[in-house]
Order: sequence, then C-alpha cells, then structure tokens
Amino acid sequence: MKLTMKVLLSLVCAVSINLQAQTLRAFDNNGLQVYSSLQNAQQEAEKKLREQLQSALDDIVAKEKFPGATLAVVLPSGTVIDLASGMADPDAKQKMPVGAKMFCGSTGKTIVSAVALRLIADGKFKLDERVSKYFKDEADRQWYDKLPNADSMTIRSLMNHTSGLPRYLFQKDFLADIKANPMKSRSPRYGLKALCDVKPVFEVGKGWSYSDSNYLLLGLVIEKVTGKKFYDIAEQQIIKPFDLKNTVPTTQPKLDGLTMGHIGSVNFFGLPKKTVKDGKYVMNPDFEWCGGGYVTNARDLAVWMSKLHGGKVLDKKMYQQLVTPVGFRDGKQAEQGYGLGSFVWKTRNGMFFGHAGIMPGHLTQIEYSKKHKIAIAFQTNTDQGMGRTLHRHVQSIANLVINATKK
Repeated sequence: MKLTMKVLLSLVCAVSINLQAQTLRAFDNNGLQVYSSLQNAQQEAEKKLREQLQSALDDIVAKEKFPGATLAVVLPSGTVIDLASGMADPDAKQKMPVGAKMFCGSTGKTIVSAVALRLIADGKFKLDERVSKYFKDEADRQWYDKLPNADSMTIRSLMNHTSGLPRYLFQKDFLADIKANPMKSRSPRYGLKALCDVKPVFEVGKGWSYSDSNYLLLGLVIEKVTGKKFYDIAEQQIIKPFDLKNTVPTTQPKLDGLTMGHIGSVNFFGLPKKTVKDGKYVMNPDFEWCGGGYVTNARDLAVWMSKLHGGKVLDKKMYQQLVTPVGFRDGKQAEQGYGLGSFVWKTRNGMFFGHAGIMPGHLTQIEYSKKHKIAIAFQTNTDQGMGRTLHRHVQSIANLVINATKK
C-alpha cells in the first residue's frame, strides 16, 4: 500500500512528539529526584547543625553557670533555628522553653535607631542639626538648657554616643529614688532632669561614652517631629511590618509571659534576686523607654537582625550611616567601634554588627555577619556575666555556623 507524502509527514510528527514527551518525562523525573536529593541533604545538614548548636548552648549554660538561655540563628537560606537550654526557674524546676520572653535591654536601641534613620531619610529631621532646635518651648527649656552640652549636641552625637551626656541611670538621686520606690512610673524627662547642672563627660565629638541618656533625648525628638508616641511609630514602622509578634513595649511591671530573671553579684538597684513576683517584674521598667524598652525573644531578635542588615529596613545611604563606626577612645571615625545604634566588630570572620543589652535579671546579645549573612540572638535569664562574655560566646556560635554552612 502506497503512503502519500501527507500521511508520512503525519507519522514522522507523531513519532517526534512521542519521543519529546518521553524525554521531558524522563527529564522531569530526574529533575525531581535531584531536587528531592538536594532538599534532603539540606534538611540533614540543618538537622546536624541544630544538634551541634544545642550542644554548644548546653555547654555555655553549664560553663557560665547560667540558670538557662535561649538561642536563635537565622541561616543564609532564611531557615530559623530556635533553641533553649537549662532552667527558666531552677527553684520551681521549670525548664527554659524555646521562645522564652525576656527583656532585651539596650538591644532595643537598634529599633529606635532604625525609626530615627527612616524619619531622617524622609526629611523629618537631620543627622547633623542641633538637638536644642527641638526644645525651645518654655516648659522644655526649664530643664533642657541645664543639660551638659545643651547648645552643642547634634542628633548624630546622640546616636553614636559622642554627645558627652552622662548616664542618668547612675546619678545619685535617680538611683536613690529607684531603690526607695521601685514601682514608681518615670517619664523620659524625669530621667533626663537627673542630669541638670551635671558636668559633661567631654565636649561634643571629643570622645565616646555610652549613655542611655542619648536615646531618651532622641526618642523625644522623634515624638516632636512626628507628633506621635514613640511606641506607636515603632509598632507601625518596625514591629508589625517585620512580624515581630513577641516584641512588646515595657510600659508597666506586668508583662505577660516574662521569664524569671536572676540578679547576679552586681545589683544596681537593690532589687530582689529573683525578678518576677506574682506575675510582675519587681520594678517598673518604663523608665528605660528608648534606651531599650522591649520584652521579646531570641527568635524575634534574630529575625530583626536579618531584616535590618539584609536590606529590608533602611535605604543604602541610611544603612551606611548605621554601620559607620567611631572609635571607643576618641569618638573619631574608625574601623570598628559604634555606629548609629549598632556596635561594629572586626573579627576573623569579617565584620559583625549588633548590640548588647542588660536589664536586671536578663542579658541579651544580637549579632549579624556581613560576609556570611547569618544572624544570631542569645538571651540568658541572669545578668551575671555582663560585658564581653556573651559577645565571645556568640562569636563561637557564629564560627560553628560558618564552618557548617561552608560545606
């Protein structure tokens, strides 16, 4: 039987289409197998890393004799590893849960700084203008004009601690009042008034001295240029958009889910050694405000670090301002030191950015690796070991994660 050219062409096309379909099916199957293998390998690697991190956390808690601790790590892939070790309350035999909520202390300055830099980017105020510009009304001048360096402080000098303002927390009258009335509510202005007629630590820009007083003044400026309460602005710009659902302002002693804190050998305010009683913190923490001002957990803090330093919060110009440091000795631009609300560390693993925090009974350390794109948050329910202890431990954790993610 003779086949016409038309029929032959049809047969050739049918065979070709069938072969293509078989090839695609084979490719799809192989592709799925490869993807599945890669996915399984990644899951296995992350499981192993989780086990290594848990072991490292357990070792830190045992070595430092912490009651307990929590750790969260955001990997370059976006995976969050969330861990806990030890006890929330050894006396009550309560284990430390994953996601435990603690005071974050001065790490809250990273939120305040981000809000300020976003407002500066929007033209609400400027980094190098005088702070005194915003305290011209009669009520404010009665106390502001008596502050050290009142006429020469700039917004930048507040944010990088080169203003020369002393720490209001350690003024004799303020400390005495805390000890006598720990549950009293204290406004930012109340704290700043403790500095009236006190000598500056140095002239503006002529040194560096960490002071929570700077961030109380910065918070007041933010409220003046926006006409809103700081916590409302932060909720709108930071807390909700970046889903920090466990991060709440410390506006009162009753803070739901607050983990028991344990005060170490240095007791600034003469508080009870255990910091939660009848569901309340043993002191009204509202005075901290823009010096820190939040209760949160390690997961929220690590996620926040990954967003802040991952380009999700600030434009490039403002971010560069955030991480450009001045030195701890002279307050001049340096390779490492303190930026605008962020410590800047030069380490063997490259540059790290972050902050430390203390509130009686709790310590926090948050850090981000620029080179390796990992974020780490560490919290412990004691304030014993303040200083460089947690930074050292976070760097050891970072080293472990970096080595694991290289493979």
